[in-house]
Amino acid sequence: MKEKLEDLSQRRAGLESGLEELESTIASVKGKAVNQEVVLAALNRFKDISREAPALSAEGVDRAGPHEGRGDRVPASPLVPRKACGAGGLRENQRARSEGLPTR
Repeated sequence: MKEKLEDLSQRRAGLESGLEELESTIASVKGKAVNQEVVLAALNRFKDISREAPALSAEGVDRAGPHEGRGDRVPASPLVPRKACGAGGLRENQRARSEGLPTR
């Protein structure tokens, strides 16, 4: 009889420990759960933004940016004449230096 009581006591302690672990896991999952209203609001906001954004065609994407689709060009600063960026000759660079414009 004493052995049975010890066995039942150990089983009860094991079940209580398992229940505590399960309750902790449930609380953790609830804390990480995403609310349906939050997801729907985010999706609606995304739809609103995508409607407001201008549509780009494939041609528009190719021409986007200051390089017009060419990765080998250095963007020209509005303060630096194109010739002074190294594309011009010695005279253009000398003129740019005399005017206080940056050269490469």
